[in-house]
Amino acid sequence: MRANLMWTISDFPAYGILSDWMTVGKLACPYFMENSKAFTLKYGQKNSWFDCHCQFLPMDHEFRRMKNAFRKNKIENDPPPSLLSRHHIWERVCNLPKVTYGLPSRLLGYGVEHN
Repeated sequence: MRANLMWTISDFPAYGILSDWMTVGKLACPYFMENSKAFTLKYGQKNSWFDCHCQFLPMDHEFRRMKNAFRKNKIENDPPPSLLSRHHIWERVCNLPKVTYGLPSRLLGYGVEHN
């Protein structure tokens, strides 16, 4: 039997459940992955992605140069991340272990590089 999920309206934690992606920690964003600009809040000790959206603005946009409007004394100089082709995505996932029975053994780097 095969099943297909056509669409869903959900929040980010539900996205994690549906896609089996870990949506906690600094690498929670499935688009940025290791290129995430997440930071830890000084007093709350929680991860934040505030102002990560600024890098999607055009390079000459005025919001990129505002030091005090967003994160204090930070200017966004990095270009937006490049889109991954299907070949690049396949290179990233082709060596992941296939799980058919039981729980997998711990993945190399889990808990060290991921969070």
